[in-house]
Formats: sequence, structure tokens, C-alpha cells
Amino acid sequence: MRTPAAVLTRRPASAPARPRRARPESVLVFYKQLSSAIAAGLTVSRGLQGALTEADDQALRAALADISRRVDAGEALSAAMAHHPGCFSPLACTMVRAAEHTGALAHALRVVEGIEHRALQIRRTIRAALVYPSIVVAASVAVVILLTIVVLPKFAEVFEASQVQMPAVTRAIMAISRAAARYWWALLGASLVTAAWIVRWAQTPEGRERIDRALWNAPRLGDVVRKLQVSHVSSTLAGLLQSGVPMLDALALVEQTAQNTVLRSALQTIRETTARGAPLSQAMRVQGRMPGMLVQLAAMGEETGQLPRMLDEYAQIAREDAEVAVQTMLRLLEPAMLLMVGGMVAFIAASVYVPLSQLGNVIAGGAR
Repeated sequence: MRTPAAVLTRRPASAPARPRRARPESVLVFYKQLSSAIAAGLTVSRGLQGALTEADDQALRAALADISRRVDAGEALSAAMAHHPGCFSPLACTMVRAAEHTGALAHALRVVEGIEHRALQIRRTIRAALVYPSIVVAASVAVVILLTIVVLPKFAEVFEASQVQMPAVTRAIMAISRAAARYWWALLGASLVTAAWIVRWAQTPEGRERIDRALWNAPRLGDVVRKLQVSHVSSTLAGLLQSGVPMLDALALVEQTAQNTVLRSALQTIRETTARGAPLSQAMRVQGRMPGMLVQLAAMGEETGQLPRMLDEYAQIAREDAEVAVQTMLRLLEPAMLLMVGGMVAFIAASVYVPLSQLGNVIAGGAR
């Protein structure tokens, strides 16, 4: 017997093994165009032809041409979209399939566009939070490498020729400098191999789980990750329920589209508890990983019959809190990174200054 997740996300046997991927921005524009065309009274076929004319993404153009041909031949839009996983997510296909039965296709497309737009914003927010630290770390490494391989060996030759007594720290730094200058090719090769191993390890289930758990439990960053991830899950679940997808099927799809393995495991437990007859809010409360505000709003939504609206309300609150937290982190991170870079350079400079001052004293003494 197949699970709901398997039923919701299965692909046609003819789907390409390596689908061409369209830009997310182009797909979002397509959702807007098609929903507007259908809301204006045009048929799906006419809406697809209009979107195909305006599409500038090659992968999306190819997908829309095939989808238009399939729809004209009598195939459902959701089934035609499922043939192109590089352009359309299982979430979009499922919501369109549900809307085809309820007659609310334009609304479903707008909901899909909103959900995937917010998911794109989440990815951009996380990338923006990592850009500045990455630049500073790269600059720090470049400065240290330059000092170690180019500058310090020159000082080492001068100190050794003058027979100046160097402190232990300076001798250690000079030894590292000489080794780095002589065996830079080995260090570069080892660095590349290590980086490649880390990337491959991060793609394994064990590596992904450890990284996700570390991000989820990190002191400050973890709070941002939790809010962003849970807000996306909450808004996605709200959109699925609004489109008429049954609760268990919606939870199965949300579980599969969750980007963090810790959250995915929590959603699996919530789905299993809900399948045994428990309300969603109770399943969240028993599981224990969902924020208290989300649990309370879900309970209120179940009591008033407005669960999708309450879920969407929490998603908006959590997303705004996460954006504020990201800005706060960046403001705190900037001086911390500058202090780190300054400290590293100052330490190297101090290790050179002591023997350099001794060399000056030797030269001054010889001149007298």
C-alpha cells in the first residue's frame, strides 16, 4: 500500500531523469499570468499560449510548449505539469490537481505563486545573511596567506642573517611560513580535497542530518532558521488546505517539501498522530518542536473553522520576526568579524615587531 506522500509526488514514467530547471522567478511570473488569464475568463489552453509567448526562460518555454500540447490533447493541466519536475514542484501539481476538481484553478495558482515566492524569499534571506561573513572570512584567509607565504619569509631571512634572537611564538610562525611557502602546492591540494570531501559529506543523509540539526539548535542562527522553516511550512499547509487538499495528504506533502530534516521528522510525527484521529494542534503540542504561538493559533483555527487563515497568520508573524532577527545578527556580526580579522593581523604583526625592534637595537648599537 502506498503512503499519501508517494501518491502525491509520483512522477510519470516518461519524466526525464535529469529535468531542465527553470529559474524560480520565471515560474512565478507564469503562475501570475495563467491565474490572471483564467480569472479573466480565458481557457487554460489560451492562457498557456499567452504565457508561452511571453516566457523568456528556455527551460520554461520548452515545458510550456509540451504542456500546451498535452492540454490540447485532453490531458489535465496538473498531469501535464507533472511531466516537468524541473519547472513545477510536487506542491504546485498537487494544488492544481485539487483545484481542477473544485473549479478554483485561478485561486490555486495565486496561492502556489505566493507560497513559492515566500520560499524564494527565505532562500534569499539565508543567502544574504551568509554573504557578509563569507566575504570577511575569505578576505581574512587571503590576508593571512599573503602574510604567511610572501611577507614573513622575507623577514625570516633578515632575522636569520642578523642572528637576532626570536621569541618562541615568532620562531613557530616563521617555521609555518617557510613550510607554507615551500609546500604551497601540497597545502592547496589538501585544501581542495578537504573541501570536496566536505561538500560530498554534506550531501549524504548523515551529513545533511547533522548540518540541519546544528543549524536548528544554533544559539542565534537557529532561531532564525526555525522561524523561517516553520513559517514556510505553515503557509504551505494553509495554501493546501485552502485549495481543498485533505489534511493527511497536505501534511504528507508539506513533510516532503520541508527543507530541514529535523523539521521533516517532526512533521512526520505530527502526521502520524493526526492520522490516529488527533487534531492538528494537539499533534503539534504532543510532538513538542512546533512554536507555542503556532500551536495556539492552530487550536483557535480549529475551534472557529478558520485553520488555514490562522496558519497563514502565524507564517506572516514568524517571517517578519525572522527578518528582524537577521538584520540584528548582521549588525552584531560586522564588528565581531572586524575584530577577528584585526586580531589575526595584529598577532602576526606583533610576532614580527619584537625581533624587528631587537634588530633595530643591534643596528643602532653597531653604528655607535
